[in-house]
Parts: sequence; structure tokens; C-alpha cells
Amino acid sequence: MVTGYTKAYTITDYDVLTIKTDMNGDTIWTRTFGDEHWQEGTSLVETFDNSFVVCGYSMSNIKDQSSFLILKYNKQGELIWHYTFKRKSQDYAKSVVETRDNGLLIAGTTYSFGKGWDMAALKMKSNDKKDILVKFPKDSLSTTLLNDVEIKLCVNGFGMPKLVNVYVNDIPQVSENTFPVFKEEDKNHGCELPLSFILNLSLGVNNIRIEILDSKNYTFERRISVYKFPRYDF
Repeated sequence: MVTGYTKAYTITDYDVLTIKTDMNGDTIWTRTFGDEHWQEGTSLVETFDNSFVVCGYSMSNIKDQSSFLILKYNKQGELIWHYTFKRKSQDYAKSVVETRDNGLLIAGTTYSFGKGWDMAALKMKSNDKKDILVKFPKDSLSTTLLNDVEIKLCVNGFGMPKLVNVYVNDIPQVSENTFPVFKEEDKNHGCELPLSFILNLSLGVNNIRIEILDSKNYTFERRISVYKFPRYDF
């Protein structure tokens, strides 16, 4: 079995191409899937029920948007179902595996303007259903598999802060009121006060809020969200 893409009628019209051959390389069946936009297959897996799941991506006519695309074929090459996971970002599925619970785990990459590239993953309950068990959220944000993550922050223009409080989902985790004094030559790329905190994360979205109290008793906030994925036993 192989999957990829085939050019259709226009320069932007590509469809998912999936081919099954016998042991001699002779074609048993060929299937295409797509519409007037760009669809591409990137990986496939044979499942316990002798079917085949293909993952890839679909690019819409909206600038800078693409989506995870998942297709399932039976052994005769008949399309059982297809699913497109749409967000306002560039998402590219790169690999698919079947998990021990007969579900599917699809991994890839995601990009949003101003936030850069990150990992993306999508878990489906069972490969004969399109139900989503775990998915990356609708809005792009950082992701991790770690319980503890290091958050680095560069404080400029505040002078020496009096107090820094860090909250995760409104629960206080860090309160710091003593800070190192850096010489001018030790400042890293113009960073007046580099700070680093180790935070403990929960499954799902972790909304991190950093409050900085400056020497004039003004409070400034910085926010970041990190999505923690569960670890799966394949």
C-alpha cells in the first residue's frame, strides 16, 4: 500500500492517491479522494479489521489554512468514512498508527502566524468511528508531553521588579521577590532580567498567567497557554 497525491485539473487541484498492490507489485486497486483544492496523503496503516486508514492534509482556498485529513478504506478499496479536522491554522498530518484500544493516533505539525511551528496530535476512539477522544485545541498554542515544563521570560523596561507571581489555571505556583543582578555584559541579547520557572502542568489546557509588580507598584501581566497531551501506551 502506498499513498501520496495526484495532480488533477488545475495547478492547485491535487487529490489523495492511494494504491494497493499484490506481492509482485501489480495493482489491485487505485483510489483518489479530493475536491477542487489540494489534498495529499502522507501516511497509512493497516488496521485490525483488515482495513486501511490514510492520513494527510487538505488545503482550503483560505490563505494560510490547512487541515488534518483522515480516510478509511475497506480491503476492497471502498471508502468507509473520511474526516477533516478544521482550525484557523496550517495543520499537516504526517503519520498515523493504530493503538491497543483499536483507536487511531495521528501526529503532525501546526503553524499559526505569530506563534510559529509546533507539534499537533489527534486521537480517535475507534478506527471505525470518527469520534474524537483527544485533540489539539481549536486555537493554536504550545503543546507538551511533559508534566513539568520550564517557562522562560525576559523582563525589559520594568526596572527591578518587586514581585513576580505565576499562576496555572488561576492556581498560584510561583511567588518570587528576590532576583539576580546582571551586569551589562552579562545581559543576553538585550534582556535586562531573564527569568525561568519550572511549572507543573495538568492534562489539557494550562492557562499560565505571570504577574509582575514593579518598583512603582504597577502590575503587568503576561499570559501563555500550554496544552499537555496524555501519554499513550501503544
